[in-house]
Amino acid sequence: MALAFLVLFVGGFAALMAIARHQRADRRARAATVSFVVDGWGVRRSLADGRYEEVGWDELQEVRATTLPKGPWDERVRFILDGGGERGCIVAADTADEGGLVPRLAALPGFDHRQLAEVLDKPKTGTVVLWRRIRPAAASS
Repeated sequence: MALAFLVLFVGGFAALMAIARHQRADRRARAATVSFVVDGWGVRRSLADGRYEEVGWDELQEVRATTLPKGPWDERVRFILDGGGERGCIVAADTADEGGLVPRLAALPGFDHRQLAEVLDKPKTGTVVLWRRIRPAAASS
């Protein structure tokens, strides 16, 4: 009786692990970048499941680099381009590098090159701000 229970338990556990692995692979495949464009307008990214992300340079508010904890993903570093509200892109560092995003970001006035180097050279889990749009001071009357 105990042996049958053990076999059933181990079999059930193995089945749950296989299902979870399949679901992770499916989520990763749906989120894969199928098109990535960096141009004079801004940044556009299309995902395998039909979703898209975009942000124009003129609406960009902040650029952050997030380093994910060690895990099943291929690339731990992500660039988050925040345009405010629901506008923006999340781009893996390898995609950003291949697509020419990093030089465009580095050209932003006040971009923190030192922080970028630290993130890429010695990734520590967390998020750092690499650039923030400076808002003009309100005129006083």
